[in-house]
Amino acid sequence: MAKPLDFEHPYQHTLEAFDRLSTQARQDKIAPRDALKLAGEMLSHGHPDMLRVTAQLKENPHRDIVAVGVLLEKIFEQLRRRIHIEGLNRKQLARAYRKDGYLLFESPQKSGKLLVVFTTIFNNFYISHLNLYGVLKDLGCHLLLLKETTLANYQRGVASFASDFPGIADQICAAARRLRGRASREPPPPARPSPRRPRGPRRGPGCRRRARRCGRR
Repeated sequence: MAKPLDFEHPYQHTLEAFDRLSTQARQDKIAPRDALKLAGEMLSHGHPDMLRVTAQLKENPHRDIVAVGVLLEKIFEQLRRRIHIEGLNRKQLARAYRKDGYLLFESPQKSGKLLVVFTTIFNNFYISHLNLYGVLKDLGCHLLLLKETTLANYQRGVASFASDFPGIADQICAAARRLRGRASREPPPPARPSPRRPRGPRRGPGCRRRARRCGRR
């Protein structure tokens, strides 16, 4: 039985939706209108099977549909430069697509900064949380995604993180202090040796004598 504050929508990102897209993309022939809708939804997940659908779009005789298929593939390539979803195991996917809880991505770089993102009720930002991480990971800071996909709008806290809204602020501060303290304890990277200046050609005794004679003049 659904709870009064529960929210569900066909475009809400879940692991079940991810699997459904895989099944739909394996159809031999998809109507152009359905293919356009399916490709756009798959793009938001960075779904590796999206190219099956855009291949059908590019075979369409209407040039506008072909152009959309080409555009979707270009955007897909941009996402693929940052993250490959199929490189994750099932357990990692399930955690990323949970509709509650939090995701903490620690930066591989030494950093005391924490970027906090309150995610939407649809459990995405038109792109999945994994792809959002792929877009933001080069900022050089830690990334904390807080997920709350009910109508309570974070007033009941975040599962496994805090029990109410004031508690969310306390836990964010605690996480920031912990990450900042860890960064301060890490040894600094080794200093790079400064490049040596190239030495000019050495002067022989004859050159030095000529220079002294020129000075006397």
